[in-house]
Amino acid sequence: MSGWLGLDDSDEAVERACAQISGTLRHYHVTTEALKAAGASDEVVELYLRLCEEAGPVCRRLLERESASGASGAAPRYLSPEAYALRLAQMDEQLAASEERLRQLERQYASLETQLHEVRASLLPLIRALGALRAVRDWLRSLGRGRAS
Repeated sequence: MSGWLGLDDSDEAVERACAQISGTLRHYHVTTEALKAAGASDEVVELYLRLCEEAGPVCRRLLERESASGASGAAPRYLSPEAYALRLAQMDEQLAASEERLRQLERQYASLETQLHEVRASLLPLIRALGALRAVRDWLRSLGRGRAS
């Protein structure tokens, strides 16, 4: 019957498939946080949420219950595809703002680094003059010690 799909529909194959069925996994549901914690990409999470929406009333009730627990103060465990997309857009905006702030700080750092170089360059002649004055002072002290003896 499913040979045209390239599937093995022999009695043995059907028996193996039936043996894999677990009644405890019927209506299995995972949270978006659990998916992300497992390393699922944004595309996988979005697909999962779309499949949950298409799964019908049982899944919808689970998602509504999760959303309600989020509204009651508990950490939300589910975002609708629309809310998820909105949250991704907000995170993209925050990332863009953070990147712009980083560029501003890098420009300020470069400017301050240039100013520091200029200050050091202007101090160099003063440091050399101070060294020369100390040498003269030490020479004068040595002359004064020579007269005192």
